[in-house]
Order: sequence, then C-alpha cells, then structure tokens
Amino acid sequence: TAVPQNGGAARPAEGPRQQALREEIEEAGFFGGIANRVKRQADSYVNQKLDEIEARIDRKLDEIDRRLAEWRDKEIANRIRILKITLWVSVVVAVISLIYSYVQVETKRWRNPLPERTPSTMRTQHTAPAASTNNSGPITAIPTNPSFRI
Repeated sequence: TAVPQNGGAARPAEGPRQQALREEIEEAGFFGGIANRVKRQADSYVNQKLDEIEARIDRKLDEIDRRLAEWRDKEIANRIRILKITLWVSVVVAVISLIYSYVQVETKRWRNPLPERTPSTMRTQHTAPAASTNNSGPITAIPTNPSFRI
C-alpha cells in the first residue's frame, strides 16, 4: 500500500495505466490530458476501421479481377471457335468451288467432244501473197500445239 501524502487514509496501489493517465494530466493539465487520451483512442478506432475498409476493398478488387479473368477466357474461347468455324467454311467453299469447276469442264467436254486430231488434219493449205518474184504456191502450216507430236 502507498503512504498518503496528505496524511489521509492509505489508497490501493495504482496500475501502470492509471499512472500514465495521471502523468498526462499533470503534464498537459486536466482537459489537455483527457483530450490527448480521447484523440489517441479516436485515432486508433479510425485506423482500425480504415484497415477493415481496406480489407473489404481488397476482397472486392480480387473478386472483380477474378470475374474479368473468367470473362476474358470465355471471350477468347468464343473468338477461337469463330475462327475455327470460319476456317472450316472457307475450306468447304474451296472444295465446292473445285468440284464445280471440274464438273463444268467435264460437262463442256461431254457436250462438245473434240474431233480426233491426227497429223493429216492438223496441216492446212494457205496461199502466200504474191511477192516481188513470181513464186506463189501452197504453204504448209506448222502446228503450234505443244501437246501435238508428229
């Protein structure tokens, strides 16, 4: 027990918290000490609440980031699917075009068969124009078809 300074009754021992408060009051005065104490408590409370708000914002940002990643992945998958469909349609159109061209050529051959060509039917007789000399006579044409062989 502590010995009273005024000669009054003995008081129980003060805890460290009460001593700190007593020292603040002695240094800053009664209202200044209480004001500082209230200010520190308010700062502590505000900081705690700001930390809670920051944690909630971080959770929301993580959720938004996750949703955007899912949306991006779905969008990329859809675009790849569209590209595959476009590629297959292009291939099908090309094959149809080739088949159409083949059928068209074969139909023309069927409708207009080419006469059988022989060396005797390939040569034609032409008369050359009169030159300064009086040598006019038949000229034999030379076939220009590269597939033709004599």
